Amino acid sequence: ESLAMSKPVSPIDSSDLRRLLSITSSSFTALPNDNWVKEFSASERKAIFARGDEKLRKQISDYNRAAASNTGTAADLLLDLARDGESSVRVAVASNSNSPQDALAILVRDSDSTVRIAAASNPNTPADSLAGLAADPLGVLRKVAAANPGTKGESLAVFAKDILGFVRSAAASNPNVPKDVLRELASDSATVVRKAVASNPNASAEALAQLGTDPDSSIRMAVALNPSPPEAALGKLAGDDDWAVRKVALSNPKSPSVTKKEGCFVATAATGSYDHEITLTLRRFRDRRLETSVA
Repeated sequence: ESLAMSKPVSPIDSSDLRRLLSITSSSFTALPNDNWVKEFSASERKAIFARGDEKLRKQISDYNRAAASNTGTAADLLLDLARDGESSVRVAVASNSNSPQDALAILVRDSDSTVRIAAASNPNTPADSLAGLAADPLGVLRKVAAANPGTKGESLAVFAKDILGFVRSAAASNPNVPKDVLRELASDSATVVRKAVASNPNASAEALAQLGTDPDSSIRMAVALNPSPPEAALGKLAGDDDWAVRKVALSNPKSPSVTKKEGCFVATAATGSYDHEITLTLRRFRDRRLETSVA
């Protein structure tokens, strides 16, 4: 049964229901459309499904999936559909952006991994339910939960210690991950994790400065692309051995130009230090002579 019930359904004496159940497959096509389905309660639809023929079953299944996917479906119906016997219906509820939290809390513990993954990716899933997924045996599910924007910082600290690199990477990419966790992950053995830290706008200047000297050029590139890198790190990256990294570092919106009072970026790039003696000398020359001269 594709819509097997979790509880036995009591007999329904509705004359309309008896009429529907007496329809034969040959005459079933005479029904004009699917609108009749919504006139019955969820328990009545389950009874019709359990006792009806193949076409009745398909029509009810189609209605349940459509209702489960519709963001305008009432919360109480979505909660009922979260217990539906057909996994595709439960996946639709788990993916619905308007599904109530109590329905998602049920689905995140579903026996079907596809349903659990869909619920784990829904931003409305309760934070405590997402936290519990850190112990789930399925790695991809832990990854999805770690990436969920509804996952709290204390839970992300747990995901950040996961045995699988792609789970730690998902935690490092989450906007809610604490800075101290990012600082620790900046020294992770997995390249994908360090790259995620380098790409996170919330990473500390210390973490980005460390990753700006990473032996992997893709990580240095991620630092150069970060919207909030420290100036000293950009200065070093502007002199990077990889021309692509140099180009991106020079084009970063945070890169100070040679005309800005805050620093001399070309000199910083050449020396690799904002406070190098040569950089300071050239900056003073710029400020005292070049910017005060009359063209």
